Amino acid sequence: MKSRDTLLRLKRFQVDEKRRRVSQIEMMIADFHRMASDLDREIQSEESRAGIS
Repeated sequence: MKSRDTLLRLKRFQVDEKRRRVSQIEMMIADFHRMASDLDREIQSEESRAGIS
């Protein structure tokens, strides 16, 4: 029984670690989306200032 408990604890730890990784990746994706929209706004601003668009 003890080895089963140990195995369950190990699997739980692995699942928690993967959840943390997924959460970090999701936060990175959100940051990239924010940066991309900021850059789009800056590009539009520069284009309108230069009379391109």
